[in-house]
Amino acid sequence: MEIRALKYFLAVADTGSLTKAAEILHTTQPNLTRQIKNLEFEIGQILFQREQKRMILTEEGLFFKKRAEEIVNIYDKNEAAILNYKKDKEISGTIYIGGAETYAFSVIAKVIKKIQKDYPLIKFDIHSGSITETEEDIDKGLIDFGILLEPASITKYNTIRLPLYDTWGLLMRKDCPLAQKEFVEPNDFKDLPLLISRHVEDEMKNPVFDWINNKSLNIVCHYNLLYNASILVKEGVGCALCLEKLVSTDESSELTFRPLKPTLLSSLDIAYKKFQILSRPAIIFLDYLKKEIKNY
Repeated sequence: MEIRALKYFLAVADTGSLTKAAEILHTTQPNLTRQIKNLEFEIGQILFQREQKRMILTEEGLFFKKRAEEIVNIYDKNEAAILNYKKDKEISGTIYIGGAETYAFSVIAKVIKKIQKDYPLIKFDIHSGSITETEEDIDKGLIDFGILLEPASITKYNTIRLPLYDTWGLLMRKDCPLAQKEFVEPNDFKDLPLLISRHVEDEMKNPVFDWINNKSLNIVCHYNLLYNASILVKEGVGCALCLEKLVSTDESSELTFRPLKPTLLSSLDIAYKKFQILSRPAIIFLDYLKKEIKNY
């Protein structure tokens, strides 16, 4: 199976048209049709339903599209790494980093700033996702490094512990009765309208659930990004269970944060695949990261 065939397939899948895809790929429609038929024959599946001039992905085609995108992405990354294998200031390429939204990312930000100054041709691609998504992306080679928040299983990776910890607590309006308290305790969750990250609930080993002693929660909303959840909190929908310092709670804000008691902290690790051959930009990133951590 050739990479070219996968790129042809993805062009047709994205445009839904042989004609438009052929124009984008600078090839003829008969050649593109032949490539798609050969690909279907090779994998033994019908990838498209032909309806007049439209090309609609079958169920098998939708599944194959996701895998094809992953393969092409990895290929493009490796090709770029090889082409950009240069010396000193001319080293270029993209470093792919994924992980949860966390205040500890400030360490990564300092590293990125220093690398930009010394190696201006190195670029960065940052992707936010859950622990599960990040582990999958590391395993598939879609990212070079993942930021993993406890309780991720890190034994299968090479890891570097970040020097900062995240504090769990509740984001609430300043006029919320709980805002009068210095801390939030397990009994405070009784009947409390709660906004909770979908990532947290999906990862049932999360220490937050042990902290609450598995009490039934009044979850009124699931969220993916805390910024959107903070707007719901402002409107009085409920309180958001989250990490500290991800949303502004200064004097001008309507919101405030109260940590859990007993205090619940989560450590963070930078993880990457064992036994993999790192690109030169990735090696530089690790070197700068280790030096930055020593400053803490």
